Amino acid sequence: MILANIRTNIKRLRRFRGITQREMAMRLYMDERTYAKMERGVNKSMDVRLLSSIADILKTDLATLLQHTAASEEREESLPQEGAPAAAAPDSEQTLIQEIRSLKEELKALIDFQKKAIQLLALAVPDPILER
Repeated sequence: MILANIRTNIKRLRRFRGITQREMAMRLYMDERTYAKMERGVNKSMDVRLLSSIADILKTDLATLLQHTAASEEREESLPQEGAPAAAAPDSEQTLIQEIRSLKEELKALIDFQKKAIQLLALAVPDPILER
């Protein structure tokens, strides 16, 4: 499963950086048990913003967290391509595909929101060069 790969990557990078689960939880402003459950897979979903924060703490990017390990490449080949009929995939894989598409749309919306916020800030903050 894709989420299992993400959790494996997070755990591997966290240990590589010498960061404990307690430290990760503190930096993410969450309870240590909640973080441990997330890393173990008890919590079945992860938010893009949470993944982004984790990537920042681990000094990496989202692509690294999302990348598949060699053991999962076989499963990736069995997933239908975007736009292909999803009937060939089992229910759990269909759910993951839908979740990924949903996260993709959420990320696009977040980027659009940030662009609009930057535009509004540019209008609200006077340009010091023009004021001279």
